[in-house]
Amino acid sequence: MASLRVTVRYHGSVIEDRVLPVRGAVQLGEAEGAAVQFPGAQLTVCRVGEALDVSGRRLEPGQRTGISMGAVHVQVEHVEQLRLPRLSGGHFDLRFFLVAMIVAAGGMWLDTLSSVAEDPAGGALAYRYQQLRAALPSSASRGGDDPRVSSVQPNAERYLLAPAGAPLVDGPPARPDDAVTGWAYYPWYRAIVPELPAPAASAADERTLRAAAARQSYRDDRWELAHAHYQWLAKTEPGELEWLYGLALSRKRLGMHRAELETWDRVLELAPGSAIALGNRAVSLARQDRWSEVAEALTRLHRAAPDHPYTYVFDATCAALQGREDEAIADLERAVGLRYALSDALQIELRRDLALDPALAPLRADPRLRAMLSRQLGAASPRPYR
Repeated sequence: MASLRVTVRYHGSVIEDRVLPVRGAVQLGEAEGAAVQFPGAQLTVCRVGEALDVSGRRLEPGQRTGISMGAVHVQVEHVEQLRLPRLSGGHFDLRFFLVAMIVAAGGMWLDTLSSVAEDPAGGALAYRYQQLRAALPSSASRGGDDPRVSSVQPNAERYLLAPAGAPLVDGPPARPDDAVTGWAYYPWYRAIVPELPAPAASAADERTLRAAAARQSYRDDRWELAHAHYQWLAKTEPGELEWLYGLALSRKRLGMHRAELETWDRVLELAPGSAIALGNRAVSLARQDRWSEVAEALTRLHRAAPDHPYTYVFDATCAALQGREDEAIADLERAVGLRYALSDALQIELRRDLALDPALAPLRADPRLRAMLSRQLGAASPRPYR
C-alpha cells in the first residue's frame, strides 16, 4: 500500500502534516470529505502500480510536488510504506506496548476535546481552514486572478492553480490503467511527447506566460492546470480557436463532458467544418448517453471529413462505449494505419487517447488491441507492464 505525506504551510508555519494510506484514490483540498482540506484547489491522488498519480503527475517513491497559493503552500510526497518492526525478533515487552497504546489514545482524545473546546463549530482543523480561506484573495475561490502553483520537483515551472469553481465532473477522468491491463500503454504514449521550449525570459505579459503554461500543462497531463489556463485565455480572447480547443480537450480529459460539449459548440460556431470539434462533440454526447443525438452528430462528421484519419478514432470510441469492441478495434486499426496523415500534435493525441481515454479502457485489456498495434507498429508497440 502506497503512502502520501501531505504538508500544509501558512506563512511558512506547518499547520497540517499527515501521512495518508492510498489504497485506491484520495481527495485533497476543497472536495467534500477530503482527507486533508485546504482552500483554492481540488486534488485527486490515485495509486498506479507502485507510483502515485497526483492530478496527472506521476510520483515515484521519494518524489514530491506542491502548490503555492499566496501565503499557503501545500506539499505532497510519495513516501515509502511504513513497516512496523517484526515482533518476533528480540525482546518485546507486551505490557509496555499496551501502556504506550493507552497513553497515545488518551492523548489523542485530549487533543480532540481541546480542539472542540477551542472551536466548538468544527475543531482546530476547521478553524485553520477558515483562516486559510480568509487569507486568500477572494478571486482564488472563483478561479479569477493569480493564485500560483509551483512544483518542487527538479526543473520546476510555475503554473496557475485550477479554479475551485470549475464545472462539475460528470464522467471518469483520463488516467493510466497499466497496472490493470498488464501493458505499459502510458510510457508508450509518453515516449513520443516532445519537450516544449520555455517562454523567453523577457516575456512578462500574463497572456504569454499563461499560454506557455497551458500548453506545457496539457503536454504533462496536468489537466486541472491546463484547464485553469485555457479557461482564462478563452475568456480573455474568446475568438481565439487555440484556447477553445485547449479548453475543450482539458475538459474532455477531466471528465467534464457537459462543459466540454458547450465548448465544442462554441468552436463550431467559429469553425463549422472542424473534424476534431465535430468528432469530439459526437463522443461527448455518447459519454453522456445521449444516443439519440449521437447518430446525427456522427453523420455530420462523416459529411464534413469522411477521409480524416481521426474520424475513425471517433467512430471507434463511440463503438467502444456501446460495447461493440470488434468494430472499435477495426476502426482504430484504420486510424493507426493512417497516422502519418495526421499532424504531429494529432499523432500524440491519438496515443493519448489509446493510453488514457476511459472509453477505451476495456480495449486496453483486450489482446486483440495489442495484436493490432503490434501489426501496425512492430517493435514500437506497447510492452508488458513491469
